[in-house]
Amino acid sequence: MIIAPDGGDAWAPAKPRPDETLIRALGRAHRWKRMLEEGTYRSAVELAEAEGVTRSFVNRLLRLTLLAPDVQEAILDGQQPKGMQLEQMTAAMPSEWGEPTTDLCDCLLKVLRGHERSPGAPSTFTDCGPCRGNGVL
Repeated sequence: MIIAPDGGDAWAPAKPRPDETLIRALGRAHRWKRMLEEGTYRSAVELAEAEGVTRSFVNRLLRLTLLAPDVQEAILDGQQPKGMQLEQMTAAMPSEWGEPTTDLCDCLLKVLRGHERSPGAPSTFTDCGPCRGNGVL
């Protein structure tokens, strides 16, 4: 057993830090996706006009629905990596399926697992080399 300097458990999970901006964006993205799938709107352009935002913004947020379920759950639980911000995340995500999306999700999962104190796992978003390589940081 490792005792932290304050006498607490050094391996205790990090205190949740809900990011309301990320949570709202994720909820909005799923709502928009559902509206497009149900035919409420025929395109991102039509949806953007109805919502009073740009098509680019709609498309960037819709990419959040492509994140691995574990990453989405971590965001909703307030366990997202320290330093993760919506603008950085959506800018780094590609507009199509492919290797970069997988790399980004894998990278985020490694950081999230760092909260479990896995040996060698990055402890913060800024410590993660692949995130810097993908342009997240």
